[in-house]
Amino acid sequence: MNLLPSKAKPLLALGAVTGLAALLLAGALGNASQAAEQPRQSPPQVVQLQPSLVERLRKLLGITNPRVAVGGSRSGGDDQICLISPLISQTSNALPAATTALRKPTLLAAEELNELRIERDGQILWRQRATSTTALAGPIPWPLDPLRPGERVTLWLRPRGSAGGDFAKVALIAAGSSQQQNAETLLNNPRGRLAAVQAAATAGDDQLALELLYAPLDPVPPAVAQLRQQLIQQACGLPSRPTR
Repeated sequence: MNLLPSKAKPLLALGAVTGLAALLLAGALGNASQAAEQPRQSPPQVVQLQPSLVERLRKLLGITNPRVAVGGSRSGGDDQICLISPLISQTSNALPAATTALRKPTLLAAEELNELRIERDGQILWRQRATSTTALAGPIPWPLDPLRPGERVTLWLRPRGSAGGDFAKVALIAAGSSQQQNAETLLNNPRGRLAAVQAAATAGDDQLALELLYAPLDPVPPAVAQLRQQLIQQACGLPSRPTR
């Protein structure tokens, strides 16, 4: 399983450049026609464009995507996991938690892993281990049956080079039925995926925006691939790697 991008140029702008050009042109013509009648012109109106989608998501990840210490202590040790998808939304409890609106969320950590497993009530539901030559890296599609509304499982993540018993643990909680249905509708429109990511981010639903961004797409549009890479590198300060 693999996970999450730097000072790359924004991919999308929420403000319309054409509209801005028209506004500036209209203001310039209006000022010219009134120059003789009004020697003193009022200060020009400042037009503020909304930040681009990539800048918003960069800020989101840089602020609210805490690393989880291996061993579960979150003590700030050297061995830590930067989980990109699902996004950690609760850190006040003993176990960091992420809520997912997708029935089959993509699992993505920035670091290469030696092992990833999913448990419920202490029972291992699924496990994947790296080999001596190949680490687990990049997004991992959900390997189990779709999550039911409110279902709770625990992700166990062991980074490359860690001892066999050293894991970072994150509680994964499925959202309610209405949220799952809404997310499923958005997933079923792959051509509108980037627009759905933008709409979710604009509405403040950053968790959904990231889950939609890293959900499987075939083929992956270049704009989506670039945005994925930028966010991984920006959020966790790691070199970019293919996210498929």
